[in-house]
Amino acid sequence: MASQTLLVDFPAVIKSKVMENLDVFSILKLRKVCHNLREFIDQQPPKTNDTVIHLDLKGNLIGIGFKAPRRRYITYEQKENDCLVSSSTNEKSEVFKTTHFVDVFLKEFEIIMKHHWTPVLDSVGVDIDEEAECEKLYEMLNRLKCLHTKEVNFSWCNLSVIANSLPFFDAKYLDEIVMEECVKDKNSKDLNKITETKQWKSARSVKFQGEDFDLKIQDFIHFSEAVIECNSMPTHDIILLKESFLSTLTLTNFNIKAENFLDERDEIRMAFGHSSLPVVNDDEDDVDQKWFFRVPDSEKLLSITFTTEDRFIFQRIGIQDVPKGAVIKS
Repeated sequence: MASQTLLVDFPAVIKSKVMENLDVFSILKLRKVCHNLREFIDQQPPKTNDTVIHLDLKGNLIGIGFKAPRRRYITYEQKENDCLVSSSTNEKSEVFKTTHFVDVFLKEFEIIMKHHWTPVLDSVGVDIDEEAECEKLYEMLNRLKCLHTKEVNFSWCNLSVIANSLPFFDAKYLDEIVMEECVKDKNSKDLNKITETKQWKSARSVKFQGEDFDLKIQDFIHFSEAVIECNSMPTHDIILLKESFLSTLTLTNFNIKAENFLDERDEIRMAFGHSSLPVVNDDEDDVDQKWFFRVPDSEKLLSITFTTEDRFIFQRIGIQDVPKGAVIKS
């Protein structure tokens, strides 16, 4: 019977070629086979085709999502004194006795990122809706030290949690900040602590959703893109936004919904003038109203839409996108 040649016995160039075709989970398993393979993998880490698309931070749980070459999700969860590691592709969970889940996560995450083709994640989600989980989150972030990600998404977090967490994300890579279902807390009732951070000032895009908040457009005017849903925003802020779009070419797309717009429709119409499109219905509240403005020193136009849902949409468009018969205002 012919003797079998083991992977560990192959020349280094062959082993490297083999590992380039493995996903990160296979490499993690391969490291556990023997000391020689672990040493080879750690000294010459191959870049796999796996892409980490998401990291979830939730109190007693951390999740990692992958999208290539196939979607996978792995969680590290604290169960009393043990760490439970589960994978979406494997029904059997791995249990680490008397081990903290952050310890297990950090060890494997370091290996995963060593084999990852880029040091920057697509996104990180922070979901903390209980006060007791905040200290666990801060402990987790302190141990992670600095996360490189294009997007951070805060869900059901109060303003203090967001303000304390943002500095842990590298402003060099952070492109978008998302805050969904924001809630007020006794220590922070406005965005001041958040807007002072380097991460807020350098990000390009923001999404904010918090029905109890009264916001100022000045806190958002440096972003290129913004989606905002809040309780109120002064009418003069909407006028200021229009002037900023006409004078600052970095602004590209703002979508704003506020409850107070319903009571201030007439004031807004007076500021912008008659709609650029004829209103065939006598009741202007039943149709979206549109205005088109020329932008100085630009081939683009400013399009403003005020929808029947009391939402303002500011966009830069080309002349070819203007409906036939529309009036373009100077």
